[in-house]
Amino acid sequence: MAVLSMRARKKVVDYAVTSVICCLAIVLQFTVLNRFPVHDVFCNLPLTLVIIWGAVFGSRMPPITPDELRVSSLGQIFVRQLASGSMSGALVGALMGSLYASILPVYPLYFAVIGWIAGYFCLRNINQQNLLCVPLVFILTGLAESLFALQLGLMGRPFVADRLMLIALPEALQNALIAPFIYFPMRRWYEVSEVERTPVGAD
Repeated sequence: MAVLSMRARKKVVDYAVTSVICCLAIVLQFTVLNRFPVHDVFCNLPLTLVIIWGAVFGSRMPPITPDELRVSSLGQIFVRQLASGSMSGALVGALMGSLYASILPVYPLYFAVIGWIAGYFCLRNINQQNLLCVPLVFILTGLAESLFALQLGLMGRPFVADRLMLIALPEALQNALIAPFIYFPMRRWYEVSEVERTPVGAD
């Protein structure tokens, strides 16, 4: 019972820290980073945080084994892969989107979607992960801006495609440059959390 209580307390602390990090990212974006545009485009700290979060924490689902590949149908494999995104990244993205919605006149759905998609590229399972956080953020930023442009286009906003072409590449470059400064502390936090969750004497 005491162990369960300790785990519950640890989860509450993790949720509280996550909420504080998201709020700090929004505050830094609107009070500091928005003051330093590059060609009238700002880096997007909240989006970069969501991408890195999804990639670091990844999916809780175990990777599909060769035996499962042999006995599963194509549809089962597709559904399994579709479901193996980052739930943690999606939840952090949804929280970030809700914080943005209090400032913008639209809820940016792409935060949650990109957080989920980032889980497909779990950097813990890849060699040279330190180098891959930069291109991952670059590519997913472009996808995120495309999804947001699609959302605005469906809402009837004019000139969305033109605006997308102007901001997507500069924003992706800026986000990629700040990605390592978010990735290394977050990876360290994940490693420390995993050590604390592992019972003493477990392999």
